[in-house]
Amino acid sequence: RTIICLFFIFLCMELSAARVDSFSIAKTVLNLKIKNFSSKSISGAAVHQVKFKVKTNNISLDLKQLLVDSVELGLNKLAFSQKGERVNIVLDKIYNAADSIELKLYYHGTPAADPGGWGGFYFSGDYAFNLGVGFSVSPHSFGRAWFPCVDEFPMKSSYEFFIETDSNYTAACNGLLIGVSGIQGAKIWHYYEPVPMSAYLAAVSVSKYSIVGSS
Repeated sequence: RTIICLFFIFLCMELSAARVDSFSIAKTVLNLKIKNFSSKSISGAAVHQVKFKVKTNNISLDLKQLLVDSVELGLNKLAFSQKGERVNIVLDKIYNAADSIELKLYYHGTPAADPGGWGGFYFSGDYAFNLGVGFSVSPHSFGRAWFPCVDEFPMKSSYEFFIETDSNYTAACNGLLIGVSGIQGAKIWHYYEPVPMSAYLAAVSVSKYSIVGSS
């Protein structure tokens, strides 16, 4: 049993290293609607600015429970498949090391929560929020509960958030609040965090908060 456990531990380490050594993500932009709490669902798009470290024609991201509707690279729609917690994407051509692309994944659904009761995404009364670490999931990093990502500690990027809420709700995210815009009875909250961080540290909370500022 010890040998088998060690084998799977080393295998997971190799798979993790394979992606981190194959590409990096410079920036992640999340455009999400977090409204109508009774439906316990979110929808929107995640944009990743990817730079390749090796020659490849495919890329894979982590996502639990949520459904990908489409994947775009510029004007091209890419073929993809979802199996378990992995989204496998076939690129439009073979890219070389040092090439960069911008991938956009549209997705929707009810975000995942940790079966153990800690971690993932929760709707509770007037609150919708995520907890980035799941005690009962593996890996414990749990960014994949609410957006497609490489859910591994070494993969870090800057983050930008555009969160659409009902007009009487406030969204709070990492970084600096850049601005708030109104559209048809809703608000879009724009945050930017320039310091690169792992997916599990990305955070959002939506409720009837009051913003307190200093003069």
